[in-house]
Amino acid sequence: MNLTHFKFDVDANGVATVLMDVEGQKMNTLSSKVGGELTQIIERLETDSTIKAVVFGSAKRGSFIAGADIDELKNITIASEASRLAADLQRGLSRLEALSHEKNKPVICGHRWPGPGRRFGSGTGVLDAHL
Repeated sequence: MNLTHFKFDVDANGVATVLMDVEGQKMNTLSSKVGGELTQIIERLETDSTIKAVVFGSAKRGSFIAGADIDELKNITIASEASRLAADLQRGLSRLEALSHEKNKPVICGHRWPGPGRRFGSGTGVLDAHL
């Protein structure tokens, strides 16, 4: 896979590590470009039988996903386009969740919380560990 906004690796135990790292952005944002790469990653996770589990996180310190790419949202002129983008993202997240239920591949999402007493925690409800 040729990825610009993610780092992807599979270790010898079959654990895939997916780190979001949106190029040229201080914080990770969701856009159609990021969504396209996420679709590629999900297809690999769904079809590669050597992958047994997935750890999803951020390569950026202090945040996981800030939200939608504001510049991309500014260019949307019709509601149906906004609806399509939101539906595409939801389908992708649903496919990630289905990995644990349908493919028996646990998906764990974690990120560092900024500030004193750093800890790892869930970044999104949909990607919580399903063990």
